[in-house]
Amino acid sequence: LDTCQSVHLKGFNGNQTELTVQLQLLTDPQEQTNFLNCGGDLNIPHGEIFTTPQLTGTTGLLHVKEVYLKDHFYRDLKLHFADGQVTDYSCENTPNSEYNRQYVFENLLQSTNHVSMGELAIGTNTLAYQSANTYGNYNRLPILLAEKMGPHIAIGDPCFARGEDSPVYNLYGGKEMVARENELTRKRREKPDCYVNFHTDITIPYHEMGLFEGIQKDGTRVTIIQNGRFVPPEAAALNRYLEDM
Repeated sequence: LDTCQSVHLKGFNGNQTELTVQLQLLTDPQEQTNFLNCGGDLNIPHGEIFTTPQLTGTTGLLHVKEVYLKDHFYRDLKLHFADGQVTDYSCENTPNSEYNRQYVFENLLQSTNHVSMGELAIGTNTLAYQSANTYGNYNRLPILLAEKMGPHIAIGDPCFARGEDSPVYNLYGGKEMVARENELTRKRREKPDCYVNFHTDITIPYHEMGLFEGIQKDGTRVTIIQNGRFVPPEAAALNRYLEDM
């Protein structure tokens, strides 16, 4: 993915996601990476790679059929993005569309008018995903568990909010993870109110992820996930727990 300028996400199995996420520019690819590869050093269960997207050019629709976020349930949650900002939103919890819209605004967006995308990630703990589906509790799991079980974005502040100036290095390979800020938090010194003070992950489960692919400068596509399965040979072992899904 470090060779790519953007990432394209497309849902399947009824998921309507169609989203392009812009990646940060690496000035020294030999020493820098856009993605932090997390083991069990941050939270349990472990397993994800994540980055802070560039807002400009991040555009499209995120759709999740069912999800619990901070004790609130959403059916057919849809978030529309333009240049990284949430521009429209809805869910189908009730027949009343105005009530549903207010529900999303108050609970997910926390009554905040200007909310941006703060993270793009791939959860890689396919064993946890298999276990959750075996016991039928995937849709009820806290998001810190569910985020490890599929590609996800977060809305709100980036992961490194208020810590952007501290260098972070990948445990695997030692490269500096440089995607720690976006166009909003880059102005934090002159605009200390650039933060919205929340960060909420929203996962697309593997069985709803039709395509997760990087797009290089010349248009070459690097497919990471297709129809709920990892494509790169070096990631093939992750499919072991997805075969019966």
